[in-house]
Amino acid sequence: MDPLVQTMELLRPRALLWKQLDAAGDWIVRFPEADGVVFSLVASGRCVFRSDKHGSHELSEDDFLLMTRPGEWSLADNETATASELEIHSGPGVRFARIGVEDSEAGTRLMGGGFVFSDVNKEFLEELLPSFVVISPSDPGATRLRSILDLLADEAASDRPGRSLALHRLLELMLIEVIRHNPCN
Repeated sequence: MDPLVQTMELLRPRALLWKQLDAAGDWIVRFPEADGVVFSLVASGRCVFRSDKHGSHELSEDDFLLMTRPGEWSLADNETATASELEIHSGPGVRFARIGVEDSEAGTRLMGGGFVFSDVNKEFLEELLPSFVVISPSDPGATRLRSILDLLADEAASDRPGRSLALHRLLELMLIEVIRHNPCN
């Protein structure tokens, strides 16, 4: 049997949380420690990723970030950004937030979320997935990954029959692409 198929059967991703963040001006968003996997795509603009665990990295348009069991981390407009008020929008089909200068066009758009795995095989998580990976648009497989993320975004925002199954399969495809990019795990 294909080892990648076995990996997906062991992990069984579930419980997707999907958000879009539009940011403008001087901004920073801090995220707490998480037990599962978090990911983010810089859909437009740029930002700076920071964490004690993984250092500081500048992310540009179409860069994809994935972390397994991350500690506290942040995304910001620049290295010296100060806190901004986060405005959350919710409702049927609406899953986005806005931060920074209120009346200006978003300079950065981030799409991402997080998910957890079946408790049964949670101990394999760190062995099977990279703890930190950035995939840039010029990397092999990046175009496929972006297509999968676009489908994930569309499905997460919908209320169509079969939504949960489609999200589950798309999460698996996203993870396969990340593992293909980082085969040393």
